[in-house]
Parts: sequence; C-alpha cells; structure tokens
Amino acid sequence: MITVIAFAVPMTALWMILSDQYSLVSFGIGYVISMGILVLSNTQRIKIDPTRIPTQLFWSGVYLLVLGRDIIISAVQVTRIVLTPGEMPIKPGIIPVATLDPKNDRLITALSAHAITITPGEMVVDFEATEDNQTLMYVHCLDVDEARETLVRDQQRRLGLMKRIFGQDA
Repeated sequence: MITVIAFAVPMTALWMILSDQYSLVSFGIGYVISMGILVLSNTQRIKIDPTRIPTQLFWSGVYLLVLGRDIIISAVQVTRIVLTPGEMPIKPGIIPVATLDPKNDRLITALSAHAITITPGEMVVDFEATEDNQTLMYVHCLDVDEARETLVRDQQRRLGLMKRIFGQDA
C-alpha cells in the first residue's frame, strides 16, 4: 500500500499540470484517480529501493534520449517518403516483434508498444500471447524491408533499458 501512496503523488501532480487546475479539489480528484489506476494495475508487487532511484533515473534519461532520437530519425524518413513519393518506394506490411512475459511485465510491454507506436511510420496493431510465455506485438510498418532489420534490434535495446529503469537489471 505504501507503493500506491508513493506513486499516486507524482501522478496527481501530473494530473494537475495536464488539467491546468491547481486547487485542493483538483488534487483530490487526481489523487483518487491515481490511486484507482495504481490499485487496478497491481502495483503492490513493485518494491521501492531508495538506493536504486539515482540509477533508475539515469536509465530513464538514457531511454528518453534514445526514444527521442528514434522519433526524429523516423520522422525524417517519413517526411522524405511523403515529399518524394515516386523516388522512395515503400513496402507496407506487418512484422511480429517479441516482447516479455505478459503476466509479469505488462507495464514494460505497454511502454514498449507505446514507444513503437509514437515512432512515425510504425504502429502496433495487435498482440498475441505465445505458448512460451511471450507476447508478440504485430507492428505495421511503411517499409517492411527496412523495418525488419531495425525493429527487432531496437526492441531488444528498448527492453534492456526498461528493465534497468524498473530495477530488473538486463
């Protein structure tokens, strides 16, 4: 329960910033919503270790820089496709990408899917649980040949960073 209380405060602050409402009522509403989200998402199994927070913040920064770089590179590629459609042939398609055990790492799977989807030219369109306790994400890409080379490598890097962020040490 301590974890839920600790995580609800920054979520409430984010709620207040996003809603642009800075009042006690807004804090109360945000806190109740945050508590509900955290209870429903089963955060009780997350352990907070204060000695690991600086390391986790460092890896969060690295993750955000890598994600930002990926978004910029993809945006430039998609812009080139849009501005010169005849010169850059595309081969749209769907590629399966493996992720982690869906029962134990739902948050990492969701964040990974989000990172893929916000990257221009790629979007997660479906999930499938496999028999060996993995989740396959089906990713629609503008150019399957190019994405096949980079998507799996980028996913492994992304998963490694997220494991470090959440204290699972990759």
